[in-house]
Amino acid sequence: MSMVVYITTTCYFVVVVVIVIIFIVVVEFTMGDIVVVGHAALPTNGSIGESLPKVRIEIAGGIIKKITALDEEDQDFNEKIIEADIIVPGFVDIHNHGFGGDPDLSYFWCNPEYTLSRLPRLGTTSMLASLVFDKDPGRKHDAKNPKFWEMFHKLERLLGKCDTNNTVVEGIHAEGPVVGDLGALPDGEHTKMSSDTFQKLVEDLLPSLKIMTIGPSVDATDNFSRIKHLCKSNVVPSLGHDRDCNEEQILGALRASSEYGKRCHVTHLFNVSSFSHRSPSLANFGMLNSFPKLPGYEGLRPPTVEIITDFAHVHPLTVSALLQTRDPLDVACITDAVLEPKKGASLLYDDRELVVSDDLRTVVVKGSGRLAGSCCSLLDAFKNLVNVMNISINKASAMLSGNPSRIAGLTHIGSLEVGKRADILLLSSAPELKLTGTVINGKLVFMQS
Repeated sequence: MSMVVYITTTCYFVVVVVIVIIFIVVVEFTMGDIVVVGHAALPTNGSIGESLPKVRIEIAGGIIKKITALDEEDQDFNEKIIEADIIVPGFVDIHNHGFGGDPDLSYFWCNPEYTLSRLPRLGTTSMLASLVFDKDPGRKHDAKNPKFWEMFHKLERLLGKCDTNNTVVEGIHAEGPVVGDLGALPDGEHTKMSSDTFQKLVEDLLPSLKIMTIGPSVDATDNFSRIKHLCKSNVVPSLGHDRDCNEEQILGALRASSEYGKRCHVTHLFNVSSFSHRSPSLANFGMLNSFPKLPGYEGLRPPTVEIITDFAHVHPLTVSALLQTRDPLDVACITDAVLEPKKGASLLYDDRELVVSDDLRTVVVKGSGRLAGSCCSLLDAFKNLVNVMNISINKASAMLSGNPSRIAGLTHIGSLEVGKRADILLLSSAPELKLTGTVINGKLVFMQS
């Protein structure tokens, strides 16, 4: 009997010691300065590099302090070193509606931690929280739509906050309210919001507002006053949700932003827009790397674009065509996420029930099959680009990190460079590209067991 007790006690002691050791290791890597070692996707003189040199990245105070070619002889074995096959900058999602936190998608961000705590294990280290308007939001100091402004204030308080293990909210992407075609957006007369009311809304959303989707055909009726106001407010005007806008209206929008030295963006290219070989639309403009010498096009640049790379919203052949015509520095991959890919998952949205599709890639309106969002992660998009589109790891990394950061004006993140915030993903080699660890603000917040 005493022998049994002895063995049981010994086993218990060993288990406790192992748990303590694991805890110490985790604490060591999640606190203080660290060094990350691996083959890294590094920018080259502001362009996309071609090689993946093996480097050591020294991190202190949440910032990348030094990047050097790896020299085994110089390695200090007292350092806290994290190794990976491949190192890329953390992914930045500039169009994400969240995964839940409220019964209605319009108010998912009432509980931001629900989504932000899940994203690090999917590779997203920073994001813009996408907001929609199920009704006229009113002003933030009145009682017209208190739940919307309560949600906004919760996001506002989290802006740039890096002291948790969660993905960092860098700002807001407002998908609407002034659009020409709702698509799956909530219905409401606020889409015809006057220029004066629009300006007051933008004022209330600043400085959190980074990007706002706007329909060119709607703003053209007021000489593009809304787009001009966005540019003056240092907010990126993102043209989208407008199947009816014509060539003249799109050129007018590009010209209005150009007057202020700004460049337009396009919201989820190919979705809620249409391509025509005779009447150019947003899809046509988004495919161009430069404009031909035509009257009215002088001095204008094509807009940057974002694309949902779940291969359901946009067919792989269309994605391939885009990547072969556009400069990869002008393309950002987004999720347009609204739910996690769980079979049977559903939610409410503007009195409609949305369900996860059978292939677990999209969310559709129950009964009609109409697309209403995605279930993909940026890690899924990264793997699709590398393994299906045959895009280099460096280019794929730029489309998920550097490009969205630059488009949204987030200069402190998006690349592995000295002085940038240390948001880093640790991956296994291709084609698996398994996420083995996520570093946010120099802290290891996720490690694959």
